[in-house]
Amino acid sequence: MQCCGSKALVWAGFCVSFVYSRALVDSSDPQAEWKKPWFCHDIDCPRYTVLNTTQHYETREYQSEVWAVTQVDSLLYTQAVATGFKRLFNYISGENEEHKKIAMTAPVATKIVPGQGPFCKSHFTVAFYVPYALQDSPIQPSNDDIQLVTIPKWTAFVYQYGGFVVEDYSLFGKAKRLHEQLEEEGIEVDQENFIAASYDPPFRIQHRHNEIMLAAGPSNPLSLPA
Repeated sequence: MQCCGSKALVWAGFCVSFVYSRALVDSSDPQAEWKKPWFCHDIDCPRYTVLNTTQHYETREYQSEVWAVTQVDSLLYTQAVATGFKRLFNYISGENEEHKKIAMTAPVATKIVPGQGPFCKSHFTVAFYVPYALQDSPIQPSNDDIQLVTIPKWTAFVYQYGGFVVEDYSLFGKAKRLHEQLEEEGIEVDQENFIAASYDPPFRIQHRHNEIMLAAGPSNPLSLPA
């Protein structure tokens, strides 16, 4: 079938096979002033400053930092994340130029660029944050499907929620509602994509933390360099 319709959010499920790996590379934070939020638990996560908090969302300014990313085209979010996660997990498990294991970090972030219609593939960028100790000298991947990308400083509007996402449409519905809320407030955001972030492994039943992020203005984080 041919692609049809205007660019819109495509319904899909949200499920991340999130596993932890013990680090053989030190992942201690070199910047003592950064205090991680509770939902990062005992692993490294991207550093940011909270600019504003409302009942609907939090506004954050993220530092410029390095991420490992991989690109996947798929009709389904779950399939794309499974493919991307496997590649990235192999990278931190030793499939890299130094054959070293790298500490697991949070979140597993996925940028989603919806397809043109219900029978069109969407474009996904699945990303792992590079641990603090390796930000200045990240280990190069040996798989050509993975690239290291320095994300410039950017501002995000973040909707936070707990639990498991069990309905196919819930992830995209949350992104749509956040976009509508910001639009009502006259706030300009990137309308072409959004980011879904998951901080917890599947075996964590309580106090789970997930996020939907929309970039302020024309910002386009998690993109590959031109």
